[in-house]
Amino acid sequence: GKAKVYDMIVPLHYQIALSKETVDKYGASDCKEAIDYMYGNLSDSIVSVDTLPNLISHNEEYLYFRTDHHWTARGAYYAYLAFCEEKGIEPIKLESYQRLEFKGFLGTFYANAKQPVAMKQNPDYVEAFVPMGTNEEVVYDSNGNKIAEYAIVYTKADKYDAGKKYTAFIGGDQPLIEIHNPNITDGSSIVVVKES
Repeated sequence: GKAKVYDMIVPLHYQIALSKETVDKYGASDCKEAIDYMYGNLSDSIVSVDTLPNLISHNEEYLYFRTDHHWTARGAYYAYLAFCEEKGIEPIKLESYQRLEFKGFLGTFYANAKQPVAMKQNPDYVEAFVPMGTNEEVVYDSNGNKIAEYAIVYTKADKYDAGKKYTAFIGGDQPLIEIHNPNITDGSSIVVVKES
């Protein structure tokens, strides 16, 4: 009763990029069916966010990496639009953000597939949209001990190795990160729990 809970399940890339006929031809599971099943088992107090329509309508854009299992910041933005619509708030326009691009990213698919030449010759790029409110974070370890407090400097990602450019986002996967936005003065807050 103290917080409103939203659930946003991210569909796999093939559900966005491939036609239903192609998905069926290769016997892949239907992500929409799986997501609907999971949402159908949630408590009525949890609000599910349907990201599929927004992602499908923008499937010609760079929404998922080719050499990595993550979606791109652009893909996450279209899911954010679905969240804003569900929550009834006005989203910030994508063009309002400062856009950065880090070329030469080779992700987990590249690493796990024993670094195929074809992927190396066609690397991804990491697109980042710099938050307007703050770029400062406090990082904690899995025991709750503060291990770092710093300003995120996105431009450092230019200097990262090809496999680490994705850590341009909040410095990588950490057990707990706090970000305080000085522009939010209404007492509201958000907790994001991700499974990654």
